Order: sequence, then C-alpha cells, then structure tokens
Amino acid sequence: MRLAHRLVWAGTPVPRMYITQEYTLGFTKYAEKLNGRLAVIGFISLIVLEILTGV
Repeated sequence: MRLAHRLVWAGTPVPRMYITQEYTLGFTKYAEKLNGRLAVIGFISLIVLEILTGV
C-alpha cells in the first residue's frame, strides 16, 4: 500500500498531479485561442465605439 492511499479517506479517489511541460512560443493552440479572443474583443469594442460616437 502506498503512502497516498493511507492519507486519503476511504472511498475517495487518490488525488493525482499531472505536470506537463509544453513549449509555449510560436503557433500553439493556446496562443491561437488567445489571439482570436483578443481580436473579437477588439472588434466588438470598435463596433460599440462606432455606435456610441457616430464617427
């Protein structure tokens, strides 16, 4: 029996920790998703600014 099993209440699953190292520079899924979200926020804010100011 491992130490983790003795520290957890009976009937509850053993907590697991997954550590993944991912290369975060370049065209990653996270960068593309963040870029898309920021573009939508900028586009919507420009439309709202256009409606409010009438310029």
